[in-house]
Amino acid sequence: MKKKLLYLAGAIVIVLIGCAAFFVLYGPKERTVEGRTMNQWLKVLGANSVAPTNILKLKQVITGEEPDIATFEVPISYNLLQELRNNNPKLDIPYRLSLFVDDSYVSTVWTNNAINGNCLLVWNTIYNPPGPHQLQAELLLGGASGTRVLRARGPIMPFYSSNVMQFDSFYSGFTGNKAILYARVPKTNVSYSIELRTFSGKHIKTITGSTTNGVIEEHWNLTDERGNKFTDDSAEAVFHVTLLDGGTNTVTETHVQKTGLFRN
Repeated sequence: MKKKLLYLAGAIVIVLIGCAAFFVLYGPKERTVEGRTMNQWLKVLGANSVAPTNILKLKQVITGEEPDIATFEVPISYNLLQELRNNNPKLDIPYRLSLFVDDSYVSTVWTNNAINGNCLLVWNTIYNPPGPHQLQAELLLGGASGTRVLRARGPIMPFYSSNVMQFDSFYSGFTGNKAILYARVPKTNVSYSIELRTFSGKHIKTITGSTTNGVIEEHWNLTDERGNKFTDDSAEAVFHVTLLDGGTNTVTETHVQKTGLFRN
């Protein structure tokens, strides 16, 4: 009986060793692009010898364009990141350094080069609602035919957007007959004026109104103050919003925000 138990135990050990060896040889391996894992790429791309865990950490940079434009520094070398795709013919790796707001990808973000060589993520906040948000930087490497995709996100950064309005990119285009000037505001008792002008600053027309449901929606017939037809391919809408206190009807906040209009 004892011999049978010993044989059985020995057989189980042999099977376990075999399974472990099979897993090492044929089991799932950590993904790589050009022979490097994401952690190894983060070490390569890291600027100023930062710890790999901090390479995707966001830090806000005040530029004076707030609150419409919010800028964040990420300690990844801008030049090294560009070399992945643009400057090294032997290393053509598609990449995307992007910003996630409340766990959703934001398309209104672009990447710039900081003075110190790091990457800047510049976020046009006007298409997101005002209030508290959770931000994360994400780096994606690979994705072209025949390459694997590596993805990493940095730590969450709490952020409060003090925008008074939220625009919708759906209304940024206009046809030959009309444009819809649209924005949402967080309060219901609001008066506003919308100045339409060319991108060079020439005045076209001003539209005034008020809303009690938190939505600004004006239909512009593409004419100026004198009734002349506007024929340019783009214009700028500047929203001057006054938030009124419901009890005393006094001004509590005034804000100016602008969005672009482009002919479809």
